[in-house]
Amino acid sequence: MANRVVGLKNIHIAKLKADGKYEAPIKLVGAKSVKTTNENNEIAFYSDDIMDYYGNALTAMSIEVEMAYLTPEIEALLCGKEITSNGAMVTGASDAQATVAFMYEMSTLDKPVRRCLYEVILTKSESEATTKTDSVEEKTIKLTGKAKPRSVDGKFDIVMDANHIPDGTDEQFNQAFDKFFTGVLLPDGTFSPAQ
Repeated sequence: MANRVVGLKNIHIAKLKADGKYEAPIKLVGAKSVKTTNENNEIAFYSDDIMDYYGNALTAMSIEVEMAYLTPEIEALLCGKEITSNGAMVTGASDAQATVAFMYEMSTLDKPVRRCLYEVILTKSESEATTKTDSVEEKTIKLTGKAKPRSVDGKFDIVMDANHIPDGTDEQFNQAFDKFFTGVLLPDGTFSPAQ
């Protein structure tokens, strides 16, 4: 039987610093859903009355995240909002969103799959509240944004599927998989911050 993705947990973010390194990941609680959509740029060239070249280049990924709850500190970090000295959160017209690595785990019918999107900018796009009536209805917080390629190498993400470990890589795979949320796993196999 083919494996199926059946759940979501362990959302983490790690702020990308100006020096190109990441801060330590922070776990977000209340994961409800994550959806990514590839944005492609189609290229077609014609000559001699036929299409002689076709390409489809990935340019960005749209990301939608639904959370049960978002702390003011996490919202301020993601959206560039200010936390005042009395603990209130203030939204301003010049707020600048942070670039973060966005990590999460997808549960499957067997072993989990872990993914990290390297350079993501998210903003709180929607929240809702309604009065209580005879029944209680859950309201969620929605974050939307884009993942762009890393400026140093053009990579968008890294995925580790514990159901499909390449032959001869068991030990290295398991070590990286176990440490996945302790730092950002880079394409060269190192972590930032360094382990």
